Amino acid sequence: MILQTLGLLADLGIGYLAGAVRDRVLHRTTTRTLLERLAAGVYGTLATLLLAGTVR
Repeated sequence: MILQTLGLLADLGIGYLAGAVRDRVLHRTTTRTLLERLAAGVYGTLATLLLAGTVR
């Protein structure tokens, strides 16, 4: 019970901090654009690696 309570408190704290960081960072257009391009690059790379692994 203690570990579950500690886990719940940790999850709530991390969720709260993630929301606060998101509110402060993503309202800037340059930061949002940079993060979107970074995510697109990561997904594109993963898709390329998956395709290359499938063709092989």
